[in-house]
Amino acid sequence: MKLKVENFGPISHADIEIKPLTVLIGKNNAGKSMLAQLIYTLMTFMFVKVPYARTKRLFISVMFPFRHEIYHYLQKKIKEVKEVTSHSYVEMILDITIDRLTQILNETLKDELEKNFAISLNNLINLYSDYAKVECIYSNYLTMIFTITRDGNLCVILNVKMRRELIDSILKDGKIKALIDRTLRSRTTNITNVINVILVEEMIEKIVKLLFPKRSLLPTLYIPAGRAGLLEGYEAVSSALISLSPIAPLRGISMPPIPGMASEFYSLLLQLRGEKGPFEKILDAFKELIEGDIVFEKLELPPGKSKLIYKFKFKDKEFSIDLIHAASMVKELSPIYLVLRELVNKGCLLIIEEPESHLHPAAQIKLMEIFAKLINEELGILITTHSDILLRKLAHLVMEGLTRGRTNANLKPEDVAVYLLKPDEKGYVTQEVNILEEMPSFDEVIEQLYEEEKNLYYLSLQNQKGNE
Repeated sequence: MKLKVENFGPISHADIEIKPLTVLIGKNNAGKSMLAQLIYTLMTFMFVKVPYARTKRLFISVMFPFRHEIYHYLQKKIKEVKEVTSHSYVEMILDITIDRLTQILNETLKDELEKNFAISLNNLINLYSDYAKVECIYSNYLTMIFTITRDGNLCVILNVKMRRELIDSILKDGKIKALIDRTLRSRTTNITNVINVILVEEMIEKIVKLLFPKRSLLPTLYIPAGRAGLLEGYEAVSSALISLSPIAPLRGISMPPIPGMASEFYSLLLQLRGEKGPFEKILDAFKELIEGDIVFEKLELPPGKSKLIYKFKFKDKEFSIDLIHAASMVKELSPIYLVLRELVNKGCLLIIEEPESHLHPAAQIKLMEIFAKLINEELGILITTHSDILLRKLAHLVMEGLTRGRTNANLKPEDVAVYLLKPDEKGYVTQEVNILEEMPSFDEVIEQLYEEEKNLYYLSLQNQKGNE
């Protein structure tokens, strides 16, 4: 997926492409987290709302309205039109699919944005503008554009391009072409009713796969900055909500919702059950990194209830401690480790804010090596970072692949995208960075400190001479 953003928060203009590894860098308040949250919102929202983005079993509630509406529209249209061709038949289904999806997005995207950003829609607009605009380019055929205005209105448009080529691609499917031909030959018989139901489902699936090809819509998870603090507060928050929920309505107690991405993070924690997923072997390196493992213990609660609690088990030792009492590094890394261990699969996108937080430089290097192996196992990763070390290690991993040959521990240049958010007169703009040629670093800051040190040393010498 490619994303173009105008006047969204502090971002005056952004133009990025989601790659297997996408890195957002820049100063504080440049809009890195805001851009990451926007990507998360659009990925998760569209993944749920678009039929056939998920398996058939998971989206029955999405598919039925589509199929029902399109089927009845076609029945009515076929009776009205004297001549229906294969091309016009496909075009009718394409149009009603786009119309229905546009309607759903206009009805629901506003609430999703306000929920995840925890502010009203008009406050997402850049201070120097009266509107915000976002373009999502999913394929050569489809672009979604939505605009937010100062009065808080949101308008979504789905722009279908290359219509003839799209319809021709659909008709190249032999099964669909045969069903259309059979349906059109049988317009006045009952067989139309049977074939149309099958045909509509086949065609919607084909249309969606062409409009939203592989990697344009991904199941996405988000791990925010400040996760150690959120993790420490999780026990208290969950216990308070559980204890208050039965009596709150009776006593008139208001229970405010947990705002924004903190709520999404807590929903991830609630899904953890101590199970293991497809990346267990790679994550052995994570255990070495944290010098232990995260385990679950069942805590019995009266009457007859229980819950799982997190424990940190030390390497080569039999005892464990509550996770909230572990080292800062462990608390920062444990949510990443647990989500990787239990909740993500191949083909997912994992967004992590500042993965380097509380990590020694050596640990940062090992973490980037783990990320590289996960990416080569078809996990997508997007990170925001201030770490010079992570970027340098990333450059080394790409260079190793070019000079020493490909392994599962290094990266292809085409799988990596690094974007610097740099200031302009109205906020921040993205600049794609070639990390092999123009490595971003904090050299300017280091040079500034060096100059300060020289000046202080010179002043100290002057003071010594003055005192003699």
